[in-house]
Amino acid sequence: AVKRYDSNCMDKVFSSQTPKPKPLEILFATLSRASKLKNLCVPEIRLSFLDPVYLAKTLSNIEEINISSCLLNSLQAETIMSHITVSSKLKHLNISYNKLTDVDPTILSKAVRELESIDLGNT
Repeated sequence: AVKRYDSNCMDKVFSSQTPKPKPLEILFATLSRASKLKNLCVPEIRLSFLDPVYLAKTLSNIEEINISSCLLNSLQAETIMSHITVSSKLKHLNISYNKLTDVDPTILSKAVRELESIDLGNT
């Protein structure tokens, strides 16, 4: 089945099936070079196999991101939060439905203060 996400998301159609790692690696490699990209919406896409630093660097160049329910691992989540505190264009983050219980609370609180909005629901 194919889903179209609301207008707040990228104007792309994503399969509801989790893609194999190789296409996602290609997608994120392309995104890392897409300096004009403002909004990325990839909820429910398993990202847990991506390198944490590579993922965080890619996401930190985008203003608005929805990575809810992406099965992020603790290291990925903490690395994303660390990048937000250091150097990031990110303003709005939906990271709901990912396990953040092992993320250092100090890093998480610093990241939250850097953002204009964040959705931490069910984390």
